[in-house]
Amino acid sequence: MRKVFANVKKKGHLVVNIEGMGAFAITHIGKKFKGGKDIKTKGVGGQAEDGGRDWWSDIRLKTNINSIGQSPSGINIYEWNYVWDNQKRFRGAMAQELLKSHPHAVGMKKGFYFVDYNKIDVDCKPVG
Repeated sequence: MRKVFANVKKKGHLVVNIEGMGAFAITHIGKKFKGGKDIKTKGVGGQAEDGGRDWWSDIRLKTNINSIGQSPSGINIYEWNYVWDNQKRFRGAMAQELLKSHPHAVGMKKGFYFVDYNKIDVDCKPVG
């Protein structure tokens, strides 16, 4: 397991250091952070920066992961927290698993995988 350190630099900006991977700036609603790699979340947890139905689904960005079942097509469904927010839980798929079964649904931005949930029979959504 990798160690994750998070520091709030200013309102709306969080810098996450993931052991062995470096520092990443988690920004909201298009704001930029000077230095590091920006991962924009559009203010809804893990929604990828271009909005739509693309969500950050890279296992390296998740913690407290629990398997909860499978979709009708056999895709594993999980609940997790993103490393930058231990309060909000989300439900969806793991990009790394989909690379083999549904590669057309997986993309990469800023060195991390995201999933286009329009292309699979699983939704990514906040829990609760």
